[in-house]
Amino acid sequence: MLDSLSVAVIIVGLGRRLVFANAAAEKLLSDGDLVGLENGALAAKRDGVGGAALGEAIDRAARGDQSLGLAGI
Repeated sequence: MLDSLSVAVIIVGLGRRLVFANAAAEKLLSDGDLVGLENGALAAKRDGVGGAALGEAIDRAARGDQSLGLAGI
């Protein structure tokens, strides 16, 4: 079902490890312009796009951190 979506769907676990990427996400990752994989982990490719903030939000969400609140992804 997620593969049929035209938007990118990326599911990661702890350590930002890739769990699932649909076809649109695979293209996004392979383009490597905004996000990509580094040693199997999702990484923002542009600091201006919020690389550190993206990483922190993913890590907190993967831990089930309730304090994400409105600052979530």
